[in-house]
Amino acid sequence: MYDLEKYRDKREKVLGVKKRGLSFSTIACIVSFLIILGAGFVAVPEVVSYVTTKNMDDAIYKLDGSAKWPEETVASLLKEEGVKQAEITNHGMRLVMTFNRNSYSLDSFESYMREKGLTPVLLNRMDHKRRLEVLKEEAAFEAI
Repeated sequence: MYDLEKYRDKREKVLGVKKRGLSFSTIACIVSFLIILGAGFVAVPEVVSYVTTKNMDDAIYKLDGSAKWPEETVASLLKEEGVKQAEITNHGMRLVMTFNRNSYSLDSFESYMREKGLTPVLLNRMDHKRRLEVLKEEAAFEAI
């Protein structure tokens, strides 16, 4: 019986068949890799952003009456476990606090402030990602 593979090289020399370029499977693998890599560049930052902010909330407080927030409040609040960010805005009248809702609660914050003799009033509580979107929209609106 005649074995095709045994004499393949001799047949290709006689017929003048030369292998050139890359095979289809190699090109398909390269294109697939590039598509997956491109999708990764698009998806990975979104996933990382979601994972880092999925448990974060923002709370906006003011003091009862028209008192301003003491500056040492922010420093002491940042030492609390679960509080990521705290800042005083609106000419010292509002405290904006970003915290992890799994490890810090607003009840503990309010009792902590009452121990210091301050009476906080919750103005708003929202998801951190939503607040960042609102800030971007306001910045774009002010730029017009």
